[in-house]
Amino acid sequence: KDNFANLKGGRKRSGITSPYTLDGLTPNHTYHFVITAVDGGTEGPGSREVTTTLIGSLDWISVGNLSGTSFYTVAADKTNDGVAYAAEGITVYKTTDGGTTWAPLDGGISGKGVRALAVDGLKVYAATKTGDLWRSLNGGTSWTLEADGTDIGEQNKSLALDPSHSNILYAGNFQLSSYNAATDSLLIGSTDNGDTWNHLHNAAVGADLRAYAIAVDSLGVIFAGGSGTPNVAKSTDGGTSWTDIRIAEFPATFIYSLAVDPTTSATLYAGTLTQGIYKSINGGTSWIQKNTGLPGTLPWIYALLIDPTNPKYIHAGTDAGYYYTTDGGENWVAGNNASLTASRTVYALALTPSRHLIAATDSGLFLLDLSAEPPGTAISDLALTQTATPNPVSTGENLTDQLTVTNQGPDAATSVVITTTLPAGVNFVSATATQGACQGTGTLTCNLGTIDNGANAGVTIVVTPTVAGNLNQDAAVSTASTDPNSANNSVSMTATVNGTPSGGAGGGAGGGSGEGNGTDGGSDADAGGGGGGGGCAMKVDGEFDPTLVGLLGVVLALLAGRRREGVESPSEPRFHGLEENHENPPPGRPARLGAAGR
Repeated sequence: KDNFANLKGGRKRSGITSPYTLDGLTPNHTYHFVITAVDGGTEGPGSREVTTTLIGSLDWISVGNLSGTSFYTVAADKTNDGVAYAAEGITVYKTTDGGTTWAPLDGGISGKGVRALAVDGLKVYAATKTGDLWRSLNGGTSWTLEADGTDIGEQNKSLALDPSHSNILYAGNFQLSSYNAATDSLLIGSTDNGDTWNHLHNAAVGADLRAYAIAVDSLGVIFAGGSGTPNVAKSTDGGTSWTDIRIAEFPATFIYSLAVDPTTSATLYAGTLTQGIYKSINGGTSWIQKNTGLPGTLPWIYALLIDPTNPKYIHAGTDAGYYYTTDGGENWVAGNNASLTASRTVYALALTPSRHLIAATDSGLFLLDLSAEPPGTAISDLALTQTATPNPVSTGENLTDQLTVTNQGPDAATSVVITTTLPAGVNFVSATATQGACQGTGTLTCNLGTIDNGANAGVTIVVTPTVAGNLNQDAAVSTASTDPNSANNSVSMTATVNGTPSGGAGGGAGGGSGEGNGTDGGSDADAGGGGGGGGCAMKVDGEFDPTLVGLLGVVLALLAGRRREGVESPSEPRFHGLEENHENPPPGRPARLGAAGR
C-alpha cells in the first residue's frame, strides 16, 4: 500500500495495516511523528511525539580552488557570521561568505607555518609549528609576534579560548624563554587577550603533558590532551594545579582532539590516535569507547566538534573522512560523498553561526551547508512540580520550597534553567540544586545543565517568613531543547503564614481547638506548671491574637497558684469549665493527679 505518500505539510494518513513507505522527505531535516488509535470512528489520544532525523547524502563541495593543498586548521568567528580563517603550510586564508570563497592574507603571517587558529571578532590568534604566537587585531590585515617560543620539534599545536571570558586563552606545546622544567608545563596561557603569555604550572601531573588538544568549558575548566603522561588532564583553577584523568585502558595512546559538552563539563569526548573515540560522563573520572559505526581499523580522530544546537550531534574529522553522530556517540555514520571521500584526511572542522560546516583536509577546503535545519534537534518534555513544607508555617519558622523538574523525554533536555522570584515578606536562607548551581537571593536563577530522558533534578529553597498572611510563589523551567508541551513548565504555590504563638511552655499539652472559651486549654494549665497560653488561643477577625493569649495565660497562672496555696478571693473570677474535679473528670479527660503523683 502506498501509505504516507507525502508527509510534507503535516498530512494525516489513516488505515495503515501493512509496512509503509515515507516519500517526499528532505535530507538534513528533522521530522516529528504522533500516532493515534481509532476505534469505531473515535480517535484516541496521541502518543508521545517521536523524532527522527534524515541525514541522507551529505553534499560536500570543494571550495576556494584549493584542492591538492593540505590545510591543517580552520576556525570560525562566532560573532561575525560568515567569517572564518584557514591555514595551510604557507598561507592563511579568510572567507567572509561562510566558506564559499577564500582570499589569502599576508600582513606578516605568510610563510610562518600556522598549525592552530583561534578567532574572537577582529582578534585572530595563530600558533606556528616552530612555537611562535602571532596576533591580528584587525581581522587578519596585519599581524604581530606576541610570543617568541623555542622550536621543541612538535609541529602539533593547539589554541583554545575560554568561552565565557574571551580575554583568556590557552596554547599547547610551547616553550617560552621563561620556561622552567621543574615548575612549568608546556601549556601557556594569557589573561589579557594575548598581550602577555606565561607557562601554566606543572603541579606534578601536568609536567609532561604535550597538549595536541585543549578544550575549555563555560566554567573555565581546562581539559588538555596529547602525547605525554598523562594523556589527558584537567584543571579547575586556571592551570595552577592539574588532575590526572588519563584513559586508563590505553594510558599511552595519543589524544588528538577533545570536545566538552557546552551544557555540562561532566560530558567529554576524546579522539585518539589508534583507539577511536572515548566518552566520559563524569568529567574524566572514567572513559568508555564509543566506536560503533567507525571502520574496523579505527581511524585517527583529528577533530571533534559538538554542534551548539544539540550536544548529542557531534562532528568528527578522521583519516577516513568525515563522521557524525546524532545520539551522543552511541552510533557513528560516515558522512562522505564523491567530493569529500573516505580517502581524505580531515584535520580540522569549524561551524559558522549560519551553520556552514568547513572541513580542512589534506586536499583543500570543503563546505557542507547545514543551514536548512539542525539535524537531531532535541525534543524533551519538562514537567515542573512544587511542594512547600510546613504549610501552614509560623513567622520566624523556616519554610522549604522544593522544586523538581522531570524530563519526560524522548531526548535529553539541555541548558535547563529554573527561575523563581521570592515573594515579599520573607528572608532568604539558602538555595541548593541537586546539579548545577543557583544564583541570586531575590530572583533565583538555577542552571541545572542537561537532564537525560527519564531523569530529574531539583532545587531546594529555604526562606523565613516575617509577616503573617498568604505567600504566593511562582516558578518556571526552560530548556535549550525543543519542548512542545509548555503547560507543565510553570507552577505556583501558596503558603499560609500564621503569627508566632505566645505564652508559657507548659500549657500546650492541654490545647484543644484553641478557639471558643478556652475550656480545654485552661483546665490543664495547672498540670502543666502554670504556663497556660501556649495551648489556648483567642482569635480576632479570624486570626490568633498573641496579646490576648498571653494575658489569659497570666490569669490562669495566678489562679492556679492561689489554689495551690489554699487562697480564695471573693473577687476571684469564676471561669465556667475550669473547676477542678479530681474524682469525676469530664468524659474523655484523664483524672487529675493527686499530690503524690505530681
